Amino acid sequence: MSYAKSLVIFAAILVLAAAGYSQSTLSGRVVQVLDGRTVIIEISTGKLLAELQYVEVPEPEQPLYKTVREHLAKLVLDKQVTFRSAGFAPGKTFGQLFVNSTDVAVQMLRDGAAWHISPEKSGQNSSESDAYEYHQTQARLENRGIWGVKGMKPAWEFRAERALSEREKQVAADRGTAEAKKANYKTTSAEKNSARPAGVWSDKNPSLKNPGPLMHGYNAATKTGWLSTFWMGVKEQGDVPADRKVVCDITYLYKQETEKNRTGKFHFTVVSVADEWRFLKANTLSVIVDEKTVAVGRPKRVTSKEDGMAIEKLSFEISKAAIEKIVYGGEVTLKIGDYVIFPQAGMQLLLYNMLQAAE
Repeated sequence: MSYAKSLVIFAAILVLAAAGYSQSTLSGRVVQVLDGRTVIIEISTGKLLAELQYVEVPEPEQPLYKTVREHLAKLVLDKQVTFRSAGFAPGKTFGQLFVNSTDVAVQMLRDGAAWHISPEKSGQNSSESDAYEYHQTQARLENRGIWGVKGMKPAWEFRAERALSEREKQVAADRGTAEAKKANYKTTSAEKNSARPAGVWSDKNPSLKNPGPLMHGYNAATKTGWLSTFWMGVKEQGDVPADRKVVCDITYLYKQETEKNRTGKFHFTVVSVADEWRFLKANTLSVIVDEKTVAVGRPKRVTSKEDGMAIEKLSFEISKAAIEKIVYGGEVTLKIGDYVIFPQAGMQLLLYNMLQAAE
């Protein structure tokens, strides 16, 4: 799919939305299945990246990931479909997919190939949500698919645990200096006497504003701390293999100089898992906000190979001014070398909280 053609399709859908249509219905043929809930539909004007609404499917690291993707392919690949769009994000639209009159998401639930997202999180209307929940319950009672795998957690719980694990690893790496080890010894000794929770970052910073949903930590002995978004997924421009994954994180590392004075730096980290090195030759980061480019620079790049996959971690130091442009701008895209990625919805709000708390 050409980038220009995908932009035309996406822009046309946005025009419909801006004109007051709460939903737009498109017909076409599914020509590719990217994962357990994402497909490419060929319509009269080109191709459309579409994601099933109201359901989640296993992550690539979870059991049945490939099985679920193959099951979706059996249901929709090369078939004429109707897609009822309910919303938009950079490079894609999400909504309900129908083969004849069958809601594909409902079929996935009934077959034990997906989890239903609660209406409190998805905004799904109650009558429709009850129908989705009924089919999920039937699959669960029959131990179908995901319900037959003992201890398998919903995708959102799996991602949250993975993000926490990654953050703990990051924190452990950051505290690896001799000063931190010494401070940790002192803090641990004090904790034995004061019954404070263990951990070098477990202190409370009375000078820090409410960080809201951000993860955070502080060490009173060294007067150092951090604020961080969780690992966030991104979408890439164009067609992307299902086993390729990219996540990003932004962290503010600071020192509390005085009660009212804090100094620190922002760090933007990207982790790529793919079948080849993607950022070996070109990895300079540029942030594009409302078609204006802010050059960030080159990263510290760390690599490894696991199970035949190339894992790259890129760490950039990014200025507060660039963070502010992202927060207060409109459309945001990130370009790393020759690759264009679109950050997850909600990133600007998280960074706004970070700026407010970091003041």
